[in-house]
Order: sequence, then structure tokens, then C-alpha cells
Amino acid sequence: MIKFVENYTYKDVDVNSDGIPEGGSIEFQGNKDYGVYSGANKIPKEMVEEVIQDINFPLDAVGCNVIIAPFKLMMFDEDKVNGWSGSSYQGRAYATHVIYGARSKNPTKDDIGELIVHELGHMLMYNYYDCTYETHTNYIQQYMDLRGISDWDKSPVSWFARPAEIWAEDFRYLFGTDYMHTESFDTMYRQIGSPGEEIKQFFLNIADEIKQRNPQEETMNVDFSVPGRYTMVVGHMKSIISETRTKLNCPNPWGPGIKLGVMGTTGLSTAEHVHIGVFKGLWYELPRLSHIDNLQYSSKSQLDWFVKNSNGSMDNELLGGDLKITTEYDCPDYFKKYGWHHLGYDVSRMDGTKNPYIFWNRTFNGRVLKSGWDNFYGNYALIGYDTLQF
Repeated sequence: MIKFVENYTYKDVDVNSDGIPEGGSIEFQGNKDYGVYSGANKIPKEMVEEVIQDINFPLDAVGCNVIIAPFKLMMFDEDKVNGWSGSSYQGRAYATHVIYGARSKNPTKDDIGELIVHELGHMLMYNYYDCTYETHTNYIQQYMDLRGISDWDKSPVSWFARPAEIWAEDFRYLFGTDYMHTESFDTMYRQIGSPGEEIKQFFLNIADEIKQRNPQEETMNVDFSVPGRYTMVVGHMKSIISETRTKLNCPNPWGPGIKLGVMGTTGLSTAEHVHIGVFKGLWYELPRLSHIDNLQYSSKSQLDWFVKNSNGSMDNELLGGDLKITTEYDCPDYFKKYGWHHLGYDVSRMDGTKNPYIFWNRTFNGRVLKSGWDNFYGNYALIGYDTLQF
């Protein structure tokens, strides 16, 4: 579903000597954009809606938040006297939303069409891979191989050689209508060729996968009705042992708990570990790290019980040996690198044991609400449990 967002944080950030605002900022989902008011002609919402309806791609299945800014978007530089670096941009995409800036002249459907579809192409990538413009090449190897750009070295200055821009232009070429093709593709496609049916199907498959893993908000399968119920997220497993609907009895004092799976490096993991997170309520779909709203549902106090003992020492039951934390909860460096909150712990064995079993180590009974494969988490399991058992 396409949603036009108005509940963003908006404020003036640059006021001249006469007290007249000259620039402002918009913050939404943890991302901030800036702009200047001078000569700004805001794009009408109805015009954007018409363009989106003309795009021949199932965007409603993917879902997208759209912000139409009241100012011309500008790069912000705190070292500048008034904050503006002098570099402008017309739109920007994130994993959770797209923002379109105002224009220097009155906008028409014909001259905004290319911008609208191009940025939605970016959004599709960031949404699917939970990545950013800065990190996308770590995740799109399959696409790069299909397009013959697998040996891209990240160094060319040319806009036409950047994989993220080729992706967005391929999206415009394949799914945009005639007036979205006014700007020529020749400079880019002279070197790489135009995308064919294989790339078109690749994009359509992504839409199908996003639809399956991210039901629309009004049908989200999360149960918050009973306080004291939580869901443990276990990700990056080499293999799953306890699958959907498996009951997990609490471990007895003389032996380990039930095996959940085997620690591995699946999904977007770059080193062997297991990701553990805990969220309030019973989740029948994966919480996304890139969705800042999930901060309010995350429970660090419950999470700590899985990896630490009551005296603060590291647990030795979850992985059958002493743990070490490789990425902390809400790690600032992680947020700086990837742009989203790390709502869990990444843990492995202190002694370096490879592929240890992962055990249910709580005194509460649990049940596997869902297990399977995800491009980000790899092999995963969602385990619901009730802390108010009588």
C-alpha cells in the first residue's frame, strides 16, 4: 500500500537576521532531510498519485511511505554558515520511505515522472535487502551477476557506473510508461546494454517475496493482547531443528534444553554467530531492524535473560558453553554503519567452537510460532513464550 506520510518531524533550521525561515528539516523513521524554501514549488500529492498509478509494477504489494517536502532538498553541512553545502537533489529513497523535494519551476506530470519511478526503484532495493545506498553492494551480488557488473570496484565517480543507479534506471526502463522515458538511457546502456526479461522477472520475484514476508500493517500478524507474552527471534542458523509449532519445555536442572538449531552464517551474516532478539507480544512474522517503530516493542530486559545469568556473568546454556557478545544491543557503530537499530545481541561461543547447537534455555515453556528462511536473517525461528504461567 502506498501511504502519503504527514506525521514526520518538521522544523525550521535556518532563520535569517529578520527572523524569516530560509531552510528546514524533515525527520522520519530515523532519517533526516534538509531543504531551502527559496523558489520552492511543492509537488502536488494528486500528481504523485497519478504517476504512481501509471507505473506497471505491483507497488501496493510492496508497500511504500511517500513524503512530499515543502522545500527544495539540499545537502546539509554543519560546517557551513547557513548549513547548506550547495549540492541539491530532487528525491531520496530509504528502506522505509521515499521523499520528493519541491521544484524550481511549477511541476508537471511529465517532468516528475522519471524522478518518481527512479526513486521507487531505489526503495525496492533498500526495502528488500534491508540495506542503504552506502552498503547495497554487499547484498546485490545476484543482480550484479545478471547484469554483468559483478566486478564493479566501487571507485568510479560516474553516476552511470554505480550499481544502485543501474538498478533504479532498470526499474524505470522496465516498469515506467512513455513519459517516464523522456530522459535517454543511452549513456548508461551504451556500456552495459538494456535490461531484458530476466531482470524484469527478478524485480517481480522481489515484489512477491516482500509481500509474503511483510503483510500490510492493517493485517500484521502480531498479538499484543496478553501482557507478559514475548517472542524470541533466532537468526542466521546453519539449520533449523525445532520447526513451526514445536513445543519447547523448560530445561531440567540436569540437562540442556531442547535444541532450536545450529549456529551458522546464513542470510546476510558475515561471520558465524547467532542473532538473538526479544519483542513484546507474539510475533508470527519477523520484526525488521530497519523499522524504527519496533524500538517500542523490543525488550532488552527479557533479552538479557537468554544471554546472561542473574549475577551478570555470561550464560553457558544457550550455546552449550560460555558465550561472547560480538555485537551489542543497539550498538552505536552498527547504527552508524547500517542506519538502523540492532535490537538484539549477536553471540557466539567464547572458545570459538564452530556450529554449536542452540538450546532453549529459559524456565518458561515456549512454542515455535514460525520458522523458515529470510534473505536477511537466513534460517530463523520465532519462539513465543509466556512469563505469567501459573
